[in-house]
Amino acid sequence: MKRFLAIGLTLAIIFTLVVPVSAAMVGDTSDGMHCEYVMDGNVVVENAKWMNQGEILWRSQRTVKPDGSSALVIEQGGVKEVIDSDVDYSSFYAMAQAGKIEKERTGLFARAVNVEDSSIFKHTYLAANSVTITRNQLAQDIISGSITIATGAIALRLTRNSVMADLAGVVAGAIAANAFRQLPDQVTVNATTYLVHFVHDGVYYCHCYHSKTTEKYGATTKSYTHRYEAVGG
Repeated sequence: MKRFLAIGLTLAIIFTLVVPVSAAMVGDTSDGMHCEYVMDGNVVVENAKWMNQGEILWRSQRTVKPDGSSALVIEQGGVKEVIDSDVDYSSFYAMAQAGKIEKERTGLFARAVNVEDSSIFKHTYLAANSVTITRNQLAQDIISGSITIATGAIALRLTRNSVMADLAGVVAGAIAANAFRQLPDQVTVNATTYLVHFVHDGVYYCHCYHSKTTEKYGATTKSYTHRYEAVGG
């Protein structure tokens, strides 16, 4: 089975999105994606939901075992769907551990100006991924004048395809923002994810995402690159 690895993605756009992704606990009721990663023994549990004006559009729970086998349960409109797939366990495990470390070391993560400074930070390759969404799929997801609802629909599509839920929300927001202006024939996101640690003591600092997004409009293509950083993913 094709393995989808963690993506982080089209992202300086995150700073201009109408619907931001929240790393807060799932109990948050503000609009957008809310996601948390916890450990149950050696199994990673991902809990996520998409909120719109106080209502839950959809929620999901994914369990990931050390061998990469994953069971995703999605609930939408009172209907439950179960999807089994293979994912990259190390990516999900890193998310759970990073969240734990951040809670235990409050105040440690003051952000530096340049995480590419190799004298201070060490980048460790974690995952690479390529995701493509077609015009027909986008047309199904852009179902109303609400960018919140449309972004939630695209995020659900990505989550169903084994993309980590919090990252799916970020990518969906960027795609939806562009698609509302003009539907491309195809959007492809190629991304590489790194773990960033301090060189001097090996303490976790953040996740760093490097991505290239290509939008295809007939014979014309538009490409742009971004670097995005986030604590715990």
